[in-house]
Amino acid sequence: LLVLADVGNPHNLGAALRSAAFFGIDGVIVTGETTGKLPGVVYRVAEGGVESVVIVSVRSTHGLVERLSECGFTVCATSPAAEQD
Repeated sequence: LLVLADVGNPHNLGAALRSAAFFGIDGVIVTGETTGKLPGVVYRVAEGGVESVVIVSVRSTHGLVERLSECGFTVCATSPAAEQD
């Protein structure tokens, strides 16, 4: 699974979905402004990636990482706003 939180630029979202499809990621969880109907530019930039992965929208990632870890997923994360490495 790939979790994308608050990706505001639809070009970036499309590129992430294209990469997810290429690398065999089965599902993408999106939050923030990315929830709801995806704009057409996301489909164009993703070049088939939108149709190749399951996309689930959630309101918040609060507790999501912990729950995924409890379900047996290995969690690896990055954030430009993280307070620690």
